[in-house]
Amino acid sequence: MAHQAHNIPWQALTSHLKPVFRKYDGADGDKTSNFYVSYKPQQGRQLTYFATAFAQNVEQHTECERRKYQDTYTAPARHDLILTDAVAKKLAPTVLRLRQRSLADSDGRDRYTDQPFDQSMSNDATRLFCRHGDGQPGFGCGCVIPYCERQAAAFLREYVPNPCFQFFQHNAEAFYNLEILKLLLLYGEMDPILRICAHPEVDYENWHHVGPCYDEVNDIHRLSQNSASLVYDGGGEKGKTLTKAVPRFYCFPEVWEPASGRTARQDYRNTYMYQRVMASCTSFRATSEVPALPHRQFFGVSNDETYRKRRGDVSWERCKPGHGILPWKEFLAEERLTPDPVVESFAINYACKVLMDKGLPAELISSILDYVDHATQNRLEKPLDPFHPVNGHQLRRYLAYCWQLIIRCSMLAHALGMNLDWKAIVSERLVELVSRGDGKWCTYRIDSEGDYWGFV
Repeated sequence: MAHQAHNIPWQALTSHLKPVFRKYDGADGDKTSNFYVSYKPQQGRQLTYFATAFAQNVEQHTECERRKYQDTYTAPARHDLILTDAVAKKLAPTVLRLRQRSLADSDGRDRYTDQPFDQSMSNDATRLFCRHGDGQPGFGCGCVIPYCERQAAAFLREYVPNPCFQFFQHNAEAFYNLEILKLLLLYGEMDPILRICAHPEVDYENWHHVGPCYDEVNDIHRLSQNSASLVYDGGGEKGKTLTKAVPRFYCFPEVWEPASGRTARQDYRNTYMYQRVMASCTSFRATSEVPALPHRQFFGVSNDETYRKRRGDVSWERCKPGHGILPWKEFLAEERLTPDPVVESFAINYACKVLMDKGLPAELISSILDYVDHATQNRLEKPLDPFHPVNGHQLRRYLAYCWQLIIRCSMLAHALGMNLDWKAIVSERLVELVSRGDGKWCTYRIDSEGDYWGFV
């Protein structure tokens, strides 16, 4: 499944945009480098057509993907196993990292056992895969995914309204299984999701509308919107290339190809759209890290604990220049998005060669390299420049994966009887990420179809 360059009318969007860049001479004021609407005839109609076609394509592919599974599912009993052994083994390494980081308490202790983390757990197969099938409740067995947390009852926990800053006191166990649900989406394990959604007591629709505090964005919604943003912002059109899907920035070669006029100033990485998407989709600010994991991996953003805290602090800084104001290298410095903490593939290969040349046995080399967090390896051959031609293969894979996430989120919504209005989501992202210049190009409407952004 590609990101639908051949089915979505990207030209209807890109033909009404133009890249405009700051001069960076101190006289730009608050003008941002970005893609601006060009106010051509039929602009409102064309943008509406694009958003509508995108939404229709999501629905069509959701229906197609849903047909790969059972038509209906019987509601599981509370003691039924939802996570099979194979699925639990697949999720366990990522769940362990989450429990050591975002799911840890403020003192860095395991929130679910109130004990310091045992760093040897990652190499202990007996704790990565729980065999305590004796019905023992809770996390007392010390395993990453306790057996009882693989049963249906664990996925039926309800959200408990909480005062601000007391989210985990009221919802820690329920949030743990919410993270498991999101990981199932990332890994494409839809069968257990559809099984649990068949239960009348499932509470995921309520979770869709809440956050840790009353004024914070919820995390299931963030997962779907992150994926929508990345496909939508880095979408593509069918072009005269060797591939079927190319990045949307490809429509403007002057911002990515030196032979077509790309310069240090006229670079897609200077735009508000690119900087906003990269910063938000790799953010450490949210309670849940899961929605950001595939995007951090692609962009090469480290999950290292120290680095995570430094990045998280950035979100709270005041008077920081907005996206699209700074040249991309200064933007990276402001967001602390340097590649230094990222262990890249070539570095691992080089380290392996050095250790082999020193005569170390293969078993010891493997043990040493196990300390490398492979989930943070930079996928790009040319780091921090995803639209560079040498990154084409990884970029296409990434965009296709983002599209798959959209379809999976849509399947989840359908299973819950929810209506994810993709036309409204796409329109909202357009309004957020495209600059209007001096004219009016959109209006917020409330009518029988709901509340949404319309284009004029």
